[in-house]
Amino acid sequence: MSTQRYLTTKEVAERMRITSATVHQRHCAHGDFWGVLPVKGPNGRLLWPVDAIHALLERHEAGLKA
Repeated sequence: MSTQRYLTTKEVAERMRITSATVHQRHCAHGDFWGVLPVKGPNGRLLWPVDAIHALLERHEAGLKA
């Protein structure tokens, strides 16, 4: 049994080296953050799956190296 881990919007922004507002703007405009769908926490905050964010970062870094 695997337990899904999540990041807060602030943690996602820090890892992506952008502002939290950028993450929120992309989510509001497109319903996702570059293909990553958040889950709403019990307090109403958005939680982002760690695995999906790490995959997004890997794709981004691979694109920069190409």
